[in-house]
Amino acid sequence: MGRLRLYALLAMLTATGAAALIYQLVWARRMTLVVGATSRAAALVFATFMLGTAIGAALLSRYGDRVERPLRLFGWLELGIAITGVTVTWASEHLGLLHGYLPYAMVFLLSMLLLLIPTTLMGATLPVMLAYIDRTVGRGEKTRRVVGYIYSGNTFGALLGALLAGFFLIEHFGLRGSALVAAGLEVTVWAITMLNRDRPAALEREQLPWPRGPAALAVAVSGFTVLAYEVLFMRMLLQGFLGTAYALTIILGGFLAGLALGAAIAPVSKPGDSRSIGLVLVAGGVLALAFGPIVTTTPALIEYLRGGDLSFSHRLFMYGGLSVVLVGLPATVWGMTFPMAASQIVRSGNAASTLGAAFFINTLAAVFGSLLTGLVLLPALGTRGALIAVAAIQLIAGVGLIALEKNIRLTAVTFIMALTAIFAAWPDQTLELGKAVPVPPHVVGHELEHTVRCFRDGETSTTTVLDHKPSGRISLILDGFGTAATGSGTDYMPMMGHLPLLAHPEPRNALVICFGTGATVRAVASWQIDYRAVEINEDVIACSEHFTPENLAVVAHVTIADGRAFLQRTEERFDVITLEPMPPYFAGAVNLYSAEYYQLAKRRMSVDGVVAQWLPLHLVTSEDARQIMATIQSVFPYTYLFIMPGDGTGIALGSGVPIDLRAMASRSATAPAAFQELDVSPKSLRSAIVLGPAGVRRYTAGAPLITDDRPRLEYSGVDHVLGHFKSGLALQRHNLQQIRERSRKNNQHLQIRQ
Repeated sequence: MGRLRLYALLAMLTATGAAALIYQLVWARRMTLVVGATSRAAALVFATFMLGTAIGAALLSRYGDRVERPLRLFGWLELGIAITGVTVTWASEHLGLLHGYLPYAMVFLLSMLLLLIPTTLMGATLPVMLAYIDRTVGRGEKTRRVVGYIYSGNTFGALLGALLAGFFLIEHFGLRGSALVAAGLEVTVWAITMLNRDRPAALEREQLPWPRGPAALAVAVSGFTVLAYEVLFMRMLLQGFLGTAYALTIILGGFLAGLALGAAIAPVSKPGDSRSIGLVLVAGGVLALAFGPIVTTTPALIEYLRGGDLSFSHRLFMYGGLSVVLVGLPATVWGMTFPMAASQIVRSGNAASTLGAAFFINTLAAVFGSLLTGLVLLPALGTRGALIAVAAIQLIAGVGLIALEKNIRLTAVTFIMALTAIFAAWPDQTLELGKAVPVPPHVVGHELEHTVRCFRDGETSTTTVLDHKPSGRISLILDGFGTAATGSGTDYMPMMGHLPLLAHPEPRNALVICFGTGATVRAVASWQIDYRAVEINEDVIACSEHFTPENLAVVAHVTIADGRAFLQRTEERFDVITLEPMPPYFAGAVNLYSAEYYQLAKRRMSVDGVVAQWLPLHLVTSEDARQIMATIQSVFPYTYLFIMPGDGTGIALGSGVPIDLRAMASRSATAPAAFQELDVSPKSLRSAIVLGPAGVRRYTAGAPLITDDRPRLEYSGVDHVLGHFKSGLALQRHNLQQIRERSRKNNQHLQIRQ
């Protein structure tokens, strides 16, 4: 086969790899809207994706070498993926409707079965491509050498797909448009293969046993550890990068870049050579343990590198560089294992069957590694313990493979190296919290000005409660981001509960989505009505008593679930629904700001029900604020904007019927004592309602709506704006000024307190 022709085949694999990753990101978003965004549901969605590729590889391992024209089959597989991929994307938009008719388990099962159709076709593509190359080359040694190239090309394509989807496609074309772009890539590949008229002669085939021995073990260990490391390093890097859509894309990109490079430079391993694979496994485990402690210092490292304020592009460049170094370098070694081991398994004449079997073993092990790490090791052992456990598996397997060569000296050296790495590479950093609890050193500050009240490495996130000694302020930190706190400037949190209850003429029950410090839930409880609270992160509830013992009294009313999924399943109707999710630009938070979410909330509310939505004017652009308000009003015609006196925090109220503002102010005089403690008088309450329905319409004129298909808030560019205004307070003042200017033509009196 000529080099140019091989490059053309690799280009097709790159295109299909990009399409597969675009689909994966689109479907992950869609399916979490159906089954919930809990870590377990997300892990199972990802596991189903991987399981489908494993099934496809297994099927091709039985029939791929018997196909007369394998390149044509490759093309038809790609066309099948394009058709079923677009179909799954469309169908996933409607699966949530099944919650009204079927149990949750059945909806979940049907959703996953739907995913298996295109992913099974995806899993068949690599083996059948290798079968074509094998017949064209006709020599076993060259076939084995190509394994690393095709794996690298496909992984490099996944890297391009991740970057395209994360930085461009979803933002500008939405989820449906992104899926159509992926389908277009695959249809193009199909059209190219249809131009091929080759009928390569079938090679002599021999019956081979299922892969076993050192190479099969290495393939399995590679799959298990690579996905486990992805889960762990993603969690650790988010402490510094924060959980924005851009940050997740950058981390995934660094990981895929390392894997692609490792596969490209991996040497061809001769059958029976266990020493070279063992050395790579040992090197991979040592690098994981060496880079783990460095990754935990990412927040401090970012602060050091950043110095002053950086522009948005410079910040992304810095994140990208750190991701390439901290994840890409060790991933380069991790990416070498599979092609080296698979090259021992692959046989000329049986290329599809042997590579398919190896890919099946690798992928199943990857599913197991991802699930075990995210759902078992992290909650049980924490980040440090989980990383040591995964690295230990890799090191033990590597030393074992080296020992098979009966080189006592080399075995002893690598064994000592492995033990040293496990016990000395990552010193245990602990603080006394009644017992030794591992806490990353950066969270307590350089001067140890924070006391760590609670620290939990759970399935969903790393949750920390910090007590700032000088001020007494207690903060809730999720994956390195301060989400809520006690003390000055936090009166808006109880107001999130009081305000909609004041707006409703006779509230009987309420639902609070997102628990945080418990301030909103406690405010609702003070009204002596029936109430429910929903929190996705059980560690937030486990740490809640560290904010105030009063939280223990409301914990019994908390359901651990994804708030949106809860609304899909519940039969209850609420007079008030209030929520305070993560900032809108965090990945996934937009699901609680979309028109579909508000429509769902409206279906679960009484006719005169009131919904309250946090509007963080210090964390959103002017355009974001307009989009949020426009989206609320598209579902609730009577939408009002309340600006918290003193701190300028926005709270939007939406209802299907007009809210009597005079009666609302009057009811405040007889509200519970918990409200009276906020020192909000009836007069200040009336003046704080700065926009009524007409004013909101004028303020939001021309603003696009936020939808599940177009999650605009995640790509709003708030980092650009914050870099310009230098502080959240300055941005808040600008947004308040924009509200005044855009609403000036409104007939109602506006008074905005800055």
